[in-house]
Amino acid sequence: MLHHYLKIAIRNLLKQKLYTVINIMGLAMGLASCVLIILFVMEHLSFDKFHQRADRIYRVNYKGKLSADSDPYHIGATPPPVARTLMNEFPEVELATRIYPKGSNLIRYQDKSFEEQHVLAVDSNFFKIFSFKLLEGDPSTVFSEPNAVIVTEEMAKKYFNNQPAMGKILSFGDERTPYKVVGVAENPPYNSHFTFHMLTSINTEKQVQQFDWSWIYCALTTYVQVKEGASADRIQAKFPDMVRRHAGNTIGRIFGTSIKDFEKSGNSIQLSLQPLPAIHLYSAGIGSGLGTHGDIKYLYIFSCVAIFILLLACINFMNLSTARSAGRSKEVGVRKVLGSVKSQLVGQFLTESMLTSLIAMLLAFALGELFLLLFKDLLFEGLDTNLLNQNWIWLCMVLLVFIVGIVAGSYPAFYLSAFRPVEVLKGKLRMGVKNSRIRSSLVVFQFGVSVCLIICTMFVFRQLSHLSNINTGFTKENVLVITNTDRLGTNRGAFKQALTNMPEVVNASYATNLPGTVIDSDLFKPEGANTEDQLLEFITADYEYLQTLNITLKDGRNFSRDFPSDADEEEGAMLINESAAAILGWDNPIGKHLRSARDDNNRKTIGVIKDFNFRSLHSPIKPLLILLAPEGDYMVVRIKPSEGKKVIGALETKWKSFSPNAPFDHFFMDERLNAQYKAEQQIGQIFSIFTSLAIFIACLGLFGLAAYTTEQRAKEIGIRKVLGASVMGVVNLLSKDFLKLVLLANIIAWPLAWLLMDYWLRDFAYRIDLEPWVFLVAALLAVITALLTVFYQAFKAAQNNPVESLRSE
Repeated sequence: MLHHYLKIAIRNLLKQKLYTVINIMGLAMGLASCVLIILFVMEHLSFDKFHQRADRIYRVNYKGKLSADSDPYHIGATPPPVARTLMNEFPEVELATRIYPKGSNLIRYQDKSFEEQHVLAVDSNFFKIFSFKLLEGDPSTVFSEPNAVIVTEEMAKKYFNNQPAMGKILSFGDERTPYKVVGVAENPPYNSHFTFHMLTSINTEKQVQQFDWSWIYCALTTYVQVKEGASADRIQAKFPDMVRRHAGNTIGRIFGTSIKDFEKSGNSIQLSLQPLPAIHLYSAGIGSGLGTHGDIKYLYIFSCVAIFILLLACINFMNLSTARSAGRSKEVGVRKVLGSVKSQLVGQFLTESMLTSLIAMLLAFALGELFLLLFKDLLFEGLDTNLLNQNWIWLCMVLLVFIVGIVAGSYPAFYLSAFRPVEVLKGKLRMGVKNSRIRSSLVVFQFGVSVCLIICTMFVFRQLSHLSNINTGFTKENVLVITNTDRLGTNRGAFKQALTNMPEVVNASYATNLPGTVIDSDLFKPEGANTEDQLLEFITADYEYLQTLNITLKDGRNFSRDFPSDADEEEGAMLINESAAAILGWDNPIGKHLRSARDDNNRKTIGVIKDFNFRSLHSPIKPLLILLAPEGDYMVVRIKPSEGKKVIGALETKWKSFSPNAPFDHFFMDERLNAQYKAEQQIGQIFSIFTSLAIFIACLGLFGLAAYTTEQRAKEIGIRKVLGASVMGVVNLLSKDFLKLVLLANIIAWPLAWLLMDYWLRDFAYRIDLEPWVFLVAALLAVITALLTVFYQAFKAAQNNPVESLRSE
């Protein structure tokens, strides 16, 4: 029986070549899109699951509010003693380990020197918790000796070429501290939420050892492995008592109050456990954690897009099959008269849809490989581009063929098999209005999805354009940043002077923080005995910082060398922004003081600057202090617009003349800031790709329906032409019905697109308005696309000789 079904199915597919091609192309596009998005989703869901005990590993997060006027903060970091406290006081905790990023490191080997960013200081039990593989070295003893370092395969090749790495000595920093290579690790997999190039012992980090529960703004991350059967919720329930016992002294020292009074005033310090596999996708709003993170909402968005695109392809199949039902009605009638039962007819039509789906899947596989190569950097960074290497692909293909075959073929199968043979063979079959309405509804759905995607794509790119063009309050264009200027040592002043003497350089300044980077925070006590302490963010910079970035001074004066007291170590000067003045309640800030809890420095306000966006534009402007520091880790250089990247060589020559052994590391500020919106840029590009695919699939279906409609109305068109109808009159006649459907699709799509974009834009402190003209442009694009699709078939039908269509009458 199956052999018979396949034989008839192949015969019917070959008989209707145009509709077969349309169905297979549409299904192939839909299936390829679906497979790629499944691959994208599975890639992100796989993060950190390669660790053997991933289900028992948690990151300890820190959440708190330290003053009535400050915002709550949530960070993936803890004070250094948390790990030891958890091990000592919680029998459910099997292991606890800490990871401390060492920032930028100048590392030398013989005549080679590099600036390495991914160097982590870790506890000795790091490899007991995490399943990163050591190719050389004993994981239980690698950090038994001081100044030991583990390098990855990539770093071993970079520094030692093909020579053995074990036992080699690397020099760290300007002090050339020797570190012995005691292990070689396999390169961390792409689906780890943090990566590393080198590992050292955390016991050699003095700042980690000397700080207690007061060090809450560091980037030190704590992970715990709980015992089998232990409940994370029960462990978390004990955290408040632990925090009160151990953080009480810190609260008393910093705030001058008991922890009970601290909590009664609305403040809090809380610890929580976050499952390791959830860190990558569920860390939105959690700062200071290791590595970069994704966002689960984008997986939901792309999954919905995949489903809708696949549905569009299935709708094409359903539409064309039911539209051609009249042509196969006699076949159904004859087969029923000859004894075929309904189940056999359903089996025949489902076999055709399954065969079409199978052929489409084979084509989709080839298209998927092509798309992987084209969009690897956009969607699948670090992933093998060969689909055959994905273990799940075969099961996915079989399931998709089966599901698509059933979904796309079920309605036509049951509809066609329900024809009554007597009516069919007597020529009394009436297709009815119901069938036409169903096809029309499916066309409306197709173009509704397409219009919604068009609107979303346009708004995503408009928001990105808005972010790139918004006035941030400072100049980011033509600003080059030289990193790690601490490598200059005592030559910092001379290097800066040499740069400012260059004709290509407008201005230069040292700073310890840059827009878009991590900002330091501290508790400051405002002037006045009864004023509550405030948690404020601050940066340190030299005298020329405002001029270099074109930050506007609103009131008072800037730092000046004419006022030696500005650089006083105990009562230095500071600048504050408008938001800081507002939160401190200072109507006349000039001359007011803030005392720092960190160094007890009592700083004097000498100027108020206009608010500028120091953070990402996802966040509103916050209170900010600028403290004077003549030297910093970054050199910010504003160059003339006409120079651009041409000046880099000259700057590197100057750098080498003052620091010949340190690499010249630099970047342009606008490029680094724009990279903050990589996720939004990615979603915009992905929407563009899949919107184009959705429109293409919808147009394929519309083209097929237009071909069928003109075929069915051939005699009507011939009569109209005989009676004097013009070519354009016939084209209008055939186009207007489809135009009505597209316009209806717009009306349905607009509210859905508005809701989706309004929700997405809530993540931005500075967002565009949902302008009506975007909806109108999307409608116009959909109408033009539909008309162009239908026009070819309509014009072709209108050009035909009416004698040909009326000859059989």
